[in-house]
Amino acid sequence: MPKQWKFIILNHQAYIDKLNGVVERYPELQDKGIETLLRELHTLQLSDADRTAI
Repeated sequence: MPKQWKFIILNHQAYIDKLNGVVERYPELQDKGIETLLRELHTLQLSDADRTAI
């Protein structure tokens, strides 16, 4: 695997880890898919830091 691909994969994993952390803190989000979370982001009751993580 090329070195740049390893960086991309690790970078994406960091985003996924942050998203999972937010979802753990807000149980009402656990049944929503990523598309729904992004579409409804402006209406969700989240802290600014958690909104940024999504």
